[in-house]
Amino acid sequence: MISKNDFEKELLTGTILNYGSHWDKPQIVFDIMPIDFLNYAEADIASKDKGNLINALSNTKRALDCQIEIIICEHGLKNKLKKEKLNFPKKINFLREKHIVAPRVLEKINRTRNMLEHEFKKPSIGNVEDALDIVTLFIGYSKQLKRVPDSIHLGIDEKTTEYFNVFFDKENFIFEVIDDSEKLFSIAEKEFISKGY
Repeated sequence: MISKNDFEKELLTGTILNYGSHWDKPQIVFDIMPIDFLNYAEADIASKDKGNLINALSNTKRALDCQIEIIICEHGLKNKLKKEKLNFPKKINFLREKHIVAPRVLEKINRTRNMLEHEFKKPSIGNVEDALDIVTLFIGYSKQLKRVPDSIHLGIDEKTTEYFNVFFDKENFIFEVIDDSEKLFSIAEKEFISKGY
């Protein structure tokens, strides 16, 4: 049975062996997914009507917001961001700080949408098409990001066959280390960050 101090020491020296990751929970699914919003935007833009152009931009932004929310949830960051009540630009910066893809061009789409919503400025067909193309590429790329596993099966040394599992509670950002169904210890977010795991 591994202690918290031994776990930390082994982790920092790089001697822990990874025997596999598991995704026990399904991926995040909303009633309306990013691809749905993109499809609505494509249908809106096809009509070339001024009102539908506005809808196309709004649906494009909804697709972007939905995809960002999925990324946040999959990385166990939902509650943290909810507490901080971050707006769109701050969410983008937060993702960048966590080394999760967040291109600057996404902020440009948000500014275009803000001009529509707050300054009542009609978007051009070119701006809407660019926004739709960029968000489509971003969503396609985001799907390639690795999901954070729900659990990892680890070992210290092949000779001793000392194994344990680390479960990630994404809702509360807590790692629980378990051996033979017995919880050994947990690592909360503050400790995780302060010790640089």
